[in-house]
Amino acid sequence: MNNNNTSAIFITGNSRSGTTMLAKILGKNPLVFMFYELHFFEQWWYPEKEIKKITKEEAVDLFSKIISLQREGFLAERNPTQFYKEATKFFEVNPKSSITAPQVFMDFLLYESMLHNKIIPCEQTPRNLFFIEEISVLYPHAKII
Repeated sequence: MNNNNTSAIFITGNSRSGTTMLAKILGKNPLVFMFYELHFFEQWWYPEKEIKKITKEEAVDLFSKIISLQREGFLAERNPTQFYKEATKFFEVNPKSSITAPQVFMDFLLYESMLHNKIIPCEQTPRNLFFIEEISVLYPHAKII
């Protein structure tokens, strides 16, 4: 799985400004998979000057948490441990010599999109508005709306 040339879509904006509606419209495209609000950049990883490498175990843990968030919902009482086996298998099939949290996030977006037979992930957390610069550096081929 190669996320270097990914054309992911990040929808940003003020709360209650129509970001979910826009994501639903884009999600009607047969190539686009619409994600729920994942809040990766504020809850799971906060931008830092030097992106730290994480261990495979930390990557599996993060991947499991993001799966849980997407599949069980933001407000649900989530149980990420039920997704550890799936996350572990992902990293066995897609081994990496160096792992960072932003790579895990994009890997998840691509993985979950492919599970739904889509190739373009569309993440729509309005607060990503505060992380536009980081998103453009981390994912140079991404589109930001």
